Amino acid sequence: MSDPRRLGPYELRRPLGRGATGEVWEGCDADGRRVAVKLVLSAERSDDVRRELLTHATLRHPHLLELLDAGDILPEGLDGAAGGSPYLVTEWASGTLGERPGSIREVLEHILLGLGHLHARGLVHGDLKPSNVLRIEGEDRLKRWVLGDFGIAHTAGSEVLGGTLAYLAPEGFGRGARPGPAADLYAVGVIGWKLAMGSLPRRARQRADWPRVHRDGPLPPFEPREGVPEALGAWLR
Repeated sequence: MSDPRRLGPYELRRPLGRGATGEVWEGCDADGRRVAVKLVLSAERSDDVRRELLTHATLRHPHLLELLDAGDILPEGLDGAAGGSPYLVTEWASGTLGERPGSIREVLEHILLGLGHLHARGLVHGDLKPSNVLRIEGEDRLKRWVLGDFGIAHTAGSEVLGGTLAYLAPEGFGRGARPGPAADLYAVGVIGWKLAMGSLPRRARQRADWPRVHRDGPLPPFEPREGVPEALGAWLR
């Protein structure tokens, strides 16, 4: 059996977190470069990750997380991951927007640049939120924010079910939902509001209340935590 701490040319150092389709590890390649490795933990989710891989492989932009490599785990499996299931290797991120908030102007500009690339190719991200906006630091210490997790990215106009309730546009709820690029921009507004205010613009007590809250819930007064352009509040609204 292969070394459970290695996957092809990659050394797996420590698990970073677990999501709906798998587990993400910190790793390094043969040159010692830090990378992130996403493993599928359930054979039933392999098709989901393969779809994510096909989407991700078509994308290359400074503000979209770079896909470096991909493959299939050996048949005997790896440390709980299903044998024969896919893995993805991406560039290393030093944190997420949820963990390390940044300059509102810089973050929103970088998100919109990445979205512009997606939308120009007829794709919708579908799950924009602070934990899916990642911070990349280069050797010169310059940083950029990139969009990651393309697990439910889809062609504009296609039917999709998913997303994170607090950031999901009203048209994204329910079976038969076909959210388009505007739904991503709605999520950008929620992210920008949270960066400026330190809290979500709207809240719901129960899951079933979210569609109504997003559609009809009033916004509180815009009282940002730091100095921002006066027009920002109106833009976010």
